[in-house]
Amino acid sequence: MNSVSVQQSRLFFALGITSLVLWILSFGPGLFQLSSESGIRSIQHHLFSWLCHQDPERTIHFHDHPMAVCARCFGIYTGFFVGLLMLPVASFWLKYRFKHRLALLIIVICLHFVDVTGNYLGWWTNTFASRWILGFVFGTACIALLQNEFFKKHGDIL
Repeated sequence: MNSVSVQQSRLFFALGITSLVLWILSFGPGLFQLSSESGIRSIQHHLFSWLCHQDPERTIHFHDHPMAVCARCFGIYTGFFVGLLMLPVASFWLKYRFKHRLALLIIVICLHFVDVTGNYLGWWTNTFASRWILGFVFGTACIALLQNEFFKKHGDIL
């Protein structure tokens, strides 16, 4: 049998739904036009508080409300979700054209380290855009690692 298993398809669908929900919740109360004192706001911010520092100076405001995550984390969630949507199409290219997906993730992590270090030492100031872009690249690099979990066919070596 040379097809993707039902279990792989279900896992892909479950991860897609979970990723979509997390991405929507990461927008914070601004997405739902709720006041800052809303109970939903505290739930969203509490949900992400163990994953993100939620520094107000590094958090994008959406409809005049701080998002539930910082710009870098929002980029990670966005990149992961978009990468997951693109994975069925990109899986062929990833398998046959780019066999060093782990190296890609290590390079992206090094870029984050360089960005944070350069900002800390005052060599440059990273912005919402630079944080979001690096987060987006990291999220998509994580998805590249998962390609075999969802689209590896029986008999495939990689």
